[in-house]
Amino acid sequence: MIPLFICVMSANLALLAPTGDASAPDTHPIARIGEASSTTLPLRSAPQPPPPGLAQASLKRPCGLTVKPRATRHVVWIWFENQNPRLALGGSQTSSLASQCGSTSNYFGVTHPSLPNYLAAVTGSTQGIIKNCWCQIAAPSLFSQVSWRLYAQSMPYNCDLNDDLPYEGHHNVAVHFAAAGCAQDDVPMKNFWTDLARRRLPAFTFLLPDVCHDMHFTHLLRCSTKQRETANVAMQAGNVWLAAVLARVLRSSTYRAGHTVIFITWDEGTPTEPFGEECAQTRSKDCRTALLVIAPSVKPGTVDDRFLNAYSLLGTTEHMLGVPRIGAAQTATGMWRAFNL
Repeated sequence: MIPLFICVMSANLALLAPTGDASAPDTHPIARIGEASSTTLPLRSAPQPPPPGLAQASLKRPCGLTVKPRATRHVVWIWFENQNPRLALGGSQTSSLASQCGSTSNYFGVTHPSLPNYLAAVTGSTQGIIKNCWCQIAAPSLFSQVSWRLYAQSMPYNCDLNDDLPYEGHHNVAVHFAAAGCAQDDVPMKNFWTDLARRRLPAFTFLLPDVCHDMHFTHLLRCSTKQRETANVAMQAGNVWLAAVLARVLRSSTYRAGHTVIFITWDEGTPTEPFGEECAQTRSKDCRTALLVIAPSVKPGTVDDRFLNAYSLLGTTEHMLGVPRIGAAQTATGMWRAFNL
């Protein structure tokens, strides 16, 4: 177990609930700068009907449903833990998604351990953090740019700062941004199904599995004494969870409207190097992991071979949501053209 260190940082830069989709008017999440609430505004005109092919979206056919991408209103991130590309894309569900949608062959974590990678993905910098800690970050972030919600599996209450296993608090990146609305928008997973059914997803959604399903085997005995703490067991549990989540998301009216993109990734590879490794420079096997891209317009089987990392993910998300890129995302390689987003 990695010890947690208490610190305060600042920056100078300014699974499952009842099924079915409830009938509710569509809403358009607006970009917001420095606001804490997840405000939404009604659409000014009636939403366009989705292309006929989008009605077929499902776990069996998540991508390749339309040739021309629609304007993105919702970006969803699903983050798992500590896997190399072979295991990450070798699961029962992840391997299927790689062939049915888009994937990468040269995607890297930014560093080790977990928390700096999460911070890099939402701020464009590790903020000088080299260890897992209960740090408050004052830097500009994706949370301060757009409407957002983080939905954490097994989290007992909003913005839980503790490791209440199987919920692991230091993997919940939103708790490090209290000023960005953590108390309101960092919520238990059950709220996701309500928001999805009512078509109230924000611009940016972060889905965080608990330690029983995050594909990292270190806490599996907390989940079941019958399970062995092995990578294969962890992968199987994570893939089952992922399939259950995606099955409902892909058949939702939100996804079938054609304005949603889903990114699935792992925070880092399988590190053996010391904390603080600069993966962009070393590009070591310890840093390599994977990324999956799901959207109606993604051509099945697309593989991006370029060097990519969490800054690429942040920059791509910001570009698609129409906000400025921040930090290292400004110069990172974008992915929207490669995956036809």
